[in-house]
Amino acid sequence: MKHQLLGRQDYPYEAVMPAVAQQNTELVVGVALAIVFIWAAIKLIKKNDPRLLICMITGFVCVLNESHAMGMLKFVYPPVGQHVLYVGFSRPVPWFMGMEYCAFFGIANAMYLNSVLGRGWSAKAFWVGTASLIAAEALLEVVSIDLGLWAYFDDQANMILDFPVHVAVLVSGISMVFGAATRLWFGYVKGAQQWLLILVGPALFVGVFSVYAYPACFGIESAGGVDSARIGSTLTIIVSLTVAYYLTKLLSSIPLPKNG
Repeated sequence: MKHQLLGRQDYPYEAVMPAVAQQNTELVVGVALAIVFIWAAIKLIKKNDPRLLICMITGFVCVLNESHAMGMLKFVYPPVGQHVLYVGFSRPVPWFMGMEYCAFFGIANAMYLNSVLGRGWSAKAFWVGTASLIAAEALLEVVSIDLGLWAYFDDQANMILDFPVHVAVLVSGISMVFGAATRLWFGYVKGAQQWLLILVGPALFVGVFSVYAYPACFGIESAGGVDSARIGSTLTIIVSLTVAYYLTKLLSSIPLPKNG
């Protein structure tokens, strides 16, 4: 499936989700998340620290962006045989993606709070973090595409091992801005109101994603073929890195209250 869909214009409703790969992904990621959830619950009960739990739940809810992303970046989770989490814009999103959002954007976001950038601004920390996230997302893309869990279609460009590079870059850019915003959220918002991040976070997520992904989407949809898609993809990479750098710098440079 991963090769045959490239260049195809219509959404492949007939594509079949591989049962074994899907079930194994749910099992492996689910067990890992269960362990971290227990740890998060212990932190909440013993230390009255809900941040990890809030970040994980927020990450899971952010999967609402995925049906939006499918339309903009032209990729598909095989609909036939899929364990469907929800259907958005007439396209189903699988359960394992909710789990992976919980891990990639939830746990990683909580880790950000305890990183160098969680204590202030550092250009070196930003670029090391960005490179690490790009590598992690690229690995996830390669493995998942090889297993048949998802695939890209339409006029894709800047491809490496069957995935467009701009996807890994924009995911890292979202993560960095999301982490910097969350740092301020937990610094300035106190008590039970911190749980409202579960509502605020997805709105921020969709907004930042849309800004990053717009050039790539415009390039694909402009009917200019791969050449047009390549321009859009390159612009998305530039926009993602530039906006993430300056926005993360701005948010990370804002001092927290003394009791934050």
